Amino acid sequence: PVLRPRAHRETLLLLSLILAYQGEAEMALATAVAGIQRGQELNSEFITAVGYLRQGHAWLLHKNEPGYERARQSFQQGVVLSEQMDVPRLKVEAFWGLCQAHGFPGDHKTALDYAREGIALARLFGDEWVEMGIRLTMGATYTLLGLVPEANEWLAQAATGFRDCSDLFGETAARLWRCLLWH
Repeated sequence: PVLRPRAHRETLLLLSLILAYQGEAEMALATAVAGIQRGQELNSEFITAVGYLRQGHAWLLHKNEPGYERARQSFQQGVVLSEQMDVPRLKVEAFWGLCQAHGFPGDHKTALDYAREGIALARLFGDEWVEMGIRLTMGATYTLLGLVPEANEWLAQAATGFRDCSDLFGETAARLWRCLLWH
């Protein structure tokens, strides 16, 4: 057992994120909820906030309006806790999730607002990888809406940024979305 939790590196929360990346919605959700409970048991608002963010990622995997709504609620709860603790860095992941939770169902204007806020914070805190995740999400949003020039620009930036971060998976994801765009 982990005796000294390390917030976003807390075992349950890291596992939830990995499971979300693997598309395991229910397991990702269960571990995120367990992470939230762990944060509450330890009186750690930080761990609890990260748990809500990871819960949001799990809800996004449902790819339906109830899932997007639950994701938005989870990410917003993370934002609220971030503001209560005065830890603005937590909002970077929340804005990334909110970008997808609004953009994939078709609200690209709200998604763009969250993308811009998330990118500004990511740059402030030197988190290029999450910035590229946001760029990939906006590119995917525009692809789903058939907005070719916008999608191409965001996806090209994401692919280059992921390559600069040495993230082959992210670069590949950006290239796959570009393939879908051009198809």
